[in-house]
Amino acid sequence: MASFLLACFFILLITVLNVPSLGQAKSDYWQENLPNTVMPYAVETALPSTNTTENSIWVNTDEVIIQNYAGVSGHCHDDKIIEFLKSRFVLPKTLQVGSQISIQLKTIVGITTKFPTEKHLPQFNSKNLAQNLKYFSINSNSEEAFVMNLTINKCENSNPINGKWQFCATSLRDLLTFTNATLGLKRLAAISPPSPSASGILRYKVTKVESLVGAESELLLCHRYGFPYAVFYCHQPAATKAFSVHLAAEREDGLEAIAVCHMETSKWSASYIGFKALGVKPGTPICHFLHSRDLLMYANN
Repeated sequence: MASFLLACFFILLITVLNVPSLGQAKSDYWQENLPNTVMPYAVETALPSTNTTENSIWVNTDEVIIQNYAGVSGHCHDDKIIEFLKSRFVLPKTLQVGSQISIQLKTIVGITTKFPTEKHLPQFNSKNLAQNLKYFSINSNSEEAFVMNLTINKCENSNPINGKWQFCATSLRDLLTFTNATLGLKRLAAISPPSPSASGILRYKVTKVESLVGAESELLLCHRYGFPYAVFYCHQPAATKAFSVHLAAEREDGLEAIAVCHMETSKWSASYIGFKALGVKPGTPICHFLHSRDLLMYANN
């Protein structure tokens, strides 16, 4: 019943936004509803492309592996990507000017799918998983089917630890509707960190740290999930801070990274990759760096 009421709530909120005509570009839709907010890279790269020969990557990716890291299925576990994911985590005390950190900010394999343009897709839910597999010509015993099922389950079965608001957006319209419901669109800041030119785990020096969102404020984090088209999993974690972290490295120009710190983790699973990476237990505040296809949104007051 609660899920039904929430769905009705979001449908009602769509009327608050300007509905684009069929021929209106997605980027124009963003500009119309958020005229003072630059479209971040994570959203821009999810918009439908005119390049019909571009291959979509969404199975053995960084985003998919971090979803399933604690699982025992054996799917999608690549040692190089696991090391990359581990390198994204730091303790809050590390985010101080002068600190030296070794992290990898450039993704190894990032999701490249786009928001769908087809009008008659099977519904995005577990009841229609078989129809989705058939529509996209995917074998039910394949790696692709496993990832699709994983994503739908993550979207349908919310975890209270991830915050009071959780939602999966499969279109730009859904994304803005949900954002309007949680944060509002006035004075909205939406950012994705830039992708650095150099790959691999690099040694950086922290040269500047700026607070973006305090633990008492509300923010929205969105991550790409694996599916044949773009899916953003968005949630509003409690007791979470966000920082702009300026980094300097020998092999490339300085860059601005985004770090998110979860200050209350006592109820988190001990198998969470962040705890394993840092050698700490639930209850320890931990931070992680976002990559270019993550999305951070907050009220810019």
